[in-house]
Amino acid sequence: MWNGCPMAGDWLKVELVTPEKLEPLAIAAGLGISPDAAFGAIFRLWRWFDQNTIDGNARSVTLALLDLVIGVTGLCAAMESVGWIEVTPGGIRLPNFDRHNGQTGKTRALMSKRAARHR
Repeated sequence: MWNGCPMAGDWLKVELVTPEKLEPLAIAAGLGISPDAAFGAIFRLWRWFDQNTIDGNARSVTLALLDLVIGVTGLCAAMESVGWIEVTPGGIRLPNFDRHNGQTGKTRALMSKRAARHR
């Protein structure tokens, strides 16, 4: 039974300001969807990368395939236009993946939070 607490490692670091940053707002405007819908789709994409890659590099994956998985046509092209996704010869890459995703990002976030509490 779920007690409302995520299991260890079952979370992503998202800054409180992220939904209002210019990038997700530009993505929403470009796709003609609400900022909330855009942020939700972006979060789902980040979650997919966290669960399916080790380093933010999705080899042999295309923008069209990710759009299909996330369920928002044009999302990945819109994310590419603001620099939040990169198309490489080998697939798709999330820049700065290690800042927010994967074990490295999670460890860094926890250490920062602990340090702030002890100040």
